Amino acid sequence: MPWFVHRASGAPMAMAGLWESWRDPISPAGSAEGPANDANFRTSSEERPGPGMIETFTILTTEPTAEIATLHNRMPCIVPRDAWSTWLDPRITDPATVAPILRPYDEEKLAMHRVSRLLNKPGADDPSLLAPHDEHDAAVPVDTPGGASAGGARKSARSRSREDDGPGLFGA
Repeated sequence: MPWFVHRASGAPMAMAGLWESWRDPISPAGSAEGPANDANFRTSSEERPGPGMIETFTILTTEPTAEIATLHNRMPCIVPRDAWSTWLDPRITDPATVAPILRPYDEEKLAMHRVSRLLNKPGADDPSLLAPHDEHDAAVPVDTPGGASAGGARKSARSRSREDDGPGLFGA
């Protein structure tokens, strides 16, 4: 069953991530000098990616809070509002400066609840999917986030198999 983990205040969360654009040294459009060459990395967000450029992104994780640990063995590093400028400052290169940001978020500022397994379906895009949902709700729409499938069929949440919708947010 997927979970919706959010700030208790309802305000948006910023997660610590790393982004990089680099030229694939193996592709025909890439540099023959290999990945150690600084020319293979884009240093300005104003440059447009071209042939052979690869855009990469990752969200950094940390140890979970006690409550998140009931769902998963790690959690995203949530950047507090007052640390956004520090995290985003490209002039900061000393890891010790950003290390305090890369820790579990204050558990009292987070809230979480179960949400519908329909959240895992490709194309599901409806705010109602984030509403609290009991894993034992009797009826779960099969094909569409807004209602029953074209044939009107519904399946019991208890009878649904994992193959119906894949793994949930933070695991099972």
